[in-house]
Amino acid sequence: MNLDLSDRQISQGRRLLRQLLPDLRRGITLANTEDGLQPTSILGLSMMVRIRFENLDALVIRRSATGWHADVVLTGLPTGVSNVMGTPESHPLPDQEEALKAGTEILRQLCRQAMENAAAVRDMPQKDLRPFELHGHTFQIPGLVVDQIAQVWSVVGPALMPDRETARVQLTQTLIQLMGSDRLDPDLYEALPDVDKSRIGIGMATLLLFGEFRHPDRPMAQPAEEDPSP
Repeated sequence: MNLDLSDRQISQGRRLLRQLLPDLRRGITLANTEDGLQPTSILGLSMMVRIRFENLDALVIRRSATGWHADVVLTGLPTGVSNVMGTPESHPLPDQEEALKAGTEILRQLCRQAMENAAAVRDMPQKDLRPFELHGHTFQIPGLVVDQIAQVWSVVGPALMPDRETARVQLTQTLIQLMGSDRLDPDLYEALPDVDKSRIGIGMATLLLFGEFRHPDRPMAQPAEEDPSP
């Protein structure tokens, strides 16, 4: 999810999160296993297994042209992992009070997830895979690939880096070259040699660096209007 939040909105959101966090943390119990977030996508799962209390950055309550929204902004997550958990852009809430209520519940559930992650004992370290959805098919992109591309960009400099739109176009052109269409065909993909599969994978990894987790990307709501959080 990509959001264009202003410095003012982030600053207000950080103050609001600091106000709410102490009471939320005190009220959390792990006794009820049905009380936590249940991610329904690989993208959501990829985010949730990484959540720690130090990742919670701000709770932004904002108004757009269509209604009110709440977003918990996260920090310190790897490149290519979504850093926002919020109410759906396609289903705005009717007023600021409802947005605050929904945002507080999301924050509470993220706190519970952070507590679960801290308490979990795993036999194997987490495998770093960053999901990307291409025309409804989810791929697991190794985090090492994403990080290596970012490292290359840091060497070649900004003049040679694609922008977000160029990266989208490049991935579409790759699909057309390899499949004869701008859409992914799973059967044709499986028949491709590894070098061509890698070309598609690099295109997806590049979009992950821009904070995009699917292609084509879902339409976003109109730009948010600044409005002080309570």
